[in-house]
Amino acid sequence: MILFHLIILRLLCSCEASITSRLYSKDGVLPYKLEKLAFALTDEQSNKFKVLQSYIESEVVLDDFEAQLYKLSSKIKATIPFLQMYDQLYRDTILCSMPNLTECSIWTAVEEKQVCDIEELKLILSSNTLNSVNSQPLFSFDISNPTRCNAQLPVVILYGDPSDPDIKKYFKLLTEKSEAGEICFIFRFKFDSYNRGRFLLSGYGVELAVKSTEYKVVDDRVISNFYYLM
Repeated sequence: MILFHLIILRLLCSCEASITSRLYSKDGVLPYKLEKLAFALTDEQSNKFKVLQSYIESEVVLDDFEAQLYKLSSKIKATIPFLQMYDQLYRDTILCSMPNLTECSIWTAVEEKQVCDIEELKLILSSNTLNSVNSQPLFSFDISNPTRCNAQLPVVILYGDPSDPDIKKYFKLLTEKSEAGEICFIFRFKFDSYNRGRFLLSGYGVELAVKSTEYKVVDDRVISNFYYLM
């Protein structure tokens, strides 16, 4: 009889519901192949434009210590917010400020207009009428060449994915113009061809507080001690 009760109790315990808690990213996942670039760009001591240039032309090279830090960073997805910042900037700010944009995987903002064709861009840059008018807002985290834009220089902003092979010719052209002191070249990430499924966050603690919602009646009456004479 006692054995029977023990078996029943064990079956009841094994059927109890468990609570599993997971944390997911707020926005969609962005390409993991750019995590290495994002990791290198978050180094405050590095020249961000040179890092970006080396990635587009070849690959970002990390020393042994940096490689170990990168492995840790990739496990906890520490650089994803850096990429999501640019992605949200493009979707929430740039698209709203220029509502009549043509769908281009790579494009430049120059002289208050969108230029998708590189041959058209070459003609604009080679003209002597290029002025410093810029309708796009500039941000402190922009990756630019030179590092600080001269107010007298025309601003040309390149939007694209640095992993896209077609971006090399745009990047090379604008880099040459900026090195010659003709323009201020700004690069901004633009992602539009990736699956934006949410990803599981790791490395975060979760506290689960379970509270009872039942009403509880508490007798808070104060009872004085009186002696009643019958």
